[in-house]
Parts: sequence; structure tokens; C-alpha cells
Amino acid sequence: AALREREGQVQASGGKKPVPGAAAPGTVTEIIIRANADLIQDFLAHLGNGIIVTFKNQQARPTPYQSNVTKGSPSRKSLASSTMILSGLAILVFVPVHVITMKFGAHYGSAEPGVRDLYRLVIETFRSPGWVLFYVFMLVLIGFHLAHGFNSAFESLGVRYRKPAAWMWRAL
Repeated sequence: AALREREGQVQASGGKKPVPGAAAPGTVTEIIIRANADLIQDFLAHLGNGIIVTFKNQQARPTPYQSNVTKGSPSRKSLASSTMILSGLAILVFVPVHVITMKFGAHYGSAEPGVRDLYRLVIETFRSPGWVLFYVFMLVLIGFHLAHGFNSAFESLGVRYRKPAAWMWRAL
């Protein structure tokens, strides 16, 4: 039956064989492929920018601080801000593990032919307490990383003080 269906596709396309895995222009599949490519490009640009900022910071102050303790209220140093490199490296490990597991992982069939049963993939993956702990830990880490990133971005835009920024934090 599958062979007859494939022959019907070849006949419908005017005798040209369809390219397996190719997305027709304007289809949802093509949009997803382009979005994935954009996300990868943005992720790599963010990684490169983080490396450049780290090296510039090290060049600006080649001798590290003797003490890594905050001096109190005016300081906005937080656990998230002082561990950005570590959380970034952890995210760098997590993203490929997540993509490999969820996009290229086990393929469970569904009622519709050619459609993956993602519900079953998630259920089967998270049956393992190790995966659950890993994901919860990484999501908390990503939360810290993003919170510091948003805080730094707002500060760079001039929204530095708590009162003007309060409405933005409520919105988030």
C-alpha cells in the first residue's frame, strides 16, 4: 500500500520523484526549518557575544578581586550574575541533549501514519526520575540565566531603578 501511495505521489508530481524530507515552499514544515535555523544562529551569536564580553571583562581587570562578597544594598550582584558563565555552559550542554532526546529521540508511532507520538515520548522519557531531576535543575538554572539577562538588558536600556522597572517585572 505504501509503495502504491509513493507511486501515486510520483505520478501526481508529473513523474518527478519527491525529495524525501524536503519541504515545499511556504509550508509549515519549511517555516519550522527556517525558525530552527534562526534559533541556531541566534544561539551561536549569543554564545560568541558571551565569550567576547567575558574576555573583554578579563582584559579590563586582569587581576581578579580578592573577595567575591557583595558590600550590601547598592550592589546588584547576585548568584545569577556571578555564575553566568557556568549556567551558560550548562545550557550549552542541555540544549543539544534536549534536542537529541526530543527531536531525534525514540520514534513512537501514532494513529496517523508518519506522525510521531510526542505525548508518549515525553511520558516515556520522564518516567525516569533522573531525567526529571536533570530537567528541573536545568530549568531552574535557565530561569536564573534569563532573569539576570533581562535585568541586565533593562539596565542597559536605562531602566535601572526598582520603581520604574516594577511594572515590567509584574508583566513578566
